[in-house]
Amino acid sequence: MSDISKTNSTDTRVFDQVMGAGNDLIDAGAGWDWVMGGYGNDTLIGGKGDDVMWGRGGGAHVVNLNIFQGKANVTETTEVNFTDGLRVGESATVGGLTITATSDMSASNVANAFASLANGASSTNLTPSTTFTYSGSLTGWSSGTLSQAATGSNWLVTFTSTTTNTDVADLTASYKLRDNDIFKWVSGDAGTTGATDIIKDFTAWSNNSGDKLDILGLLTGYNSTTSTLSQWVSVAINQTAPSTSTANSTKITIDIDGLGTGTVKQIIWLEGVTLSTTDVAVLNANGVLIA
Repeated sequence: MSDISKTNSTDTRVFDQVMGAGNDLIDAGAGWDWVMGGYGNDTLIGGKGDDVMWGRGGGAHVVNLNIFQGKANVTETTEVNFTDGLRVGESATVGGLTITATSDMSASNVANAFASLANGASSTNLTPSTTFTYSGSLTGWSSGTLSQAATGSNWLVTFTSTTTNTDVADLTASYKLRDNDIFKWVSGDAGTTGATDIIKDFTAWSNNSGDKLDILGLLTGYNSTTSTLSQWVSVAINQTAPSTSTANSTKITIDIDGLGTGTVKQIIWLEGVTLSTTDVAVLNANGVLIA
């Protein structure tokens, strides 16, 4: 959690921190905050003010890339540094090839799955594993053998471009985690003039996994049994989020007192996320909204 100037939306100092694991309750309190949950099933409360929230934040799963750019007489290589493993249902992708864990995997297990691969490696030509499945295809790269970093418990695999002596597009690598986070608002969080909060990494709740928005505490005069939620909440998809101008985002507008005479609104942006429906009753029934 970090207070941050709203005039400096590109401030990234909070990302220099690695947030710890665990199922945490984080209440940022009043102020313009960046709130990061880290790895685990967290409940995040931004509090009063315009906040930016990350459920996973700088969570424990990190892929570090050491890129050696190609040029004349030099073929591009990238050293991929695997620092952590995967839990069941989580995945890692390098160069277009994805592994999805069917059993818990250590960092060395993950790294080894990407070691000694030829360009074009895919589920159709790789040996099946009992701990993970392959999907996609390694494109434009081959990989070397697994090695351990000189210090720490990190595991390294070097990928070499199949296009020799050229500065090619950089190799990409990422994790997809399965944290189940709740972003929660309580009475007064919108203040007296309204507030705008941005969620950076929302994955909508589906099939017993994903993230939820708990907005019940914001809704003055609302009754979960008898009220019509759409009188308090509206959803617009395919919007452009503020600050970063991220397209295909979702904007949720909450009129704190519904059809009352008040004008205070809480805006929630789901950056880069398109919800499956704008029907708030359906989102409530499916568990995406808690109200």
